[in-house]
Amino acid sequence: MFEGEVSSLFLRGDGGEFELLSYHYPVLSLLIRGEIIIDWRFTLSIKKGVVRFFQTDCVVMAEV
Repeated sequence: MFEGEVSSLFLRGDGGEFELLSYHYPVLSLLIRGEIIIDWRFTLSIKKGVVRFFQTDCVVMAEV
């Protein structure tokens, strides 16, 4: 649903809400129902999913 460069990504994980920035510590997390906020401008609503972040690469697989 979205592909491109971003400076921030805000997500609702199973352990709470968090924001990913460039070179953030590596993350692997389950996602819960809510919105993914991209650069505080775009939103994507999801039911559940998973996110993997390593160095500058982020992959989100989610059910919408």
